[in-house]
Amino acid sequence: MKKHDLVAIGHNENVYVFNAIGIESLIASKEELINIINEKVELGAKIFFISQKFSEEVNEIRKTFDSSYPILLMLAMDEDELSVGVKDLAQNVEKATGIKLF
Repeated sequence: MKKHDLVAIGHNENVYVFNAIGIESLIASKEELINIINEKVELGAKIFFISQKFSEEVNEIRKTFDSSYPILLMLAMDEDELSVGVKDLAQNVEKATGIKLF
């Protein structure tokens, strides 16, 4: 997987932790989210780590893509959030590969 294949999008500066492992990190508002995702998909991004704060928007965005990519994973990016990312990961792996993890 190439560096530009992965993008992290968050609602605050906590998203910048992804920079430490070489993943492009962006702060976005709810209004900017769809435009950023569409732009990055056109540039070849395949996997997005997105703040759970954007869960409603991500659910709507998922409806617009009917292929295996992009994979949109929602993660807790604040201390007081519980991550639903593992459930989403299992669903996305099943969508992309047809294999159910658990």
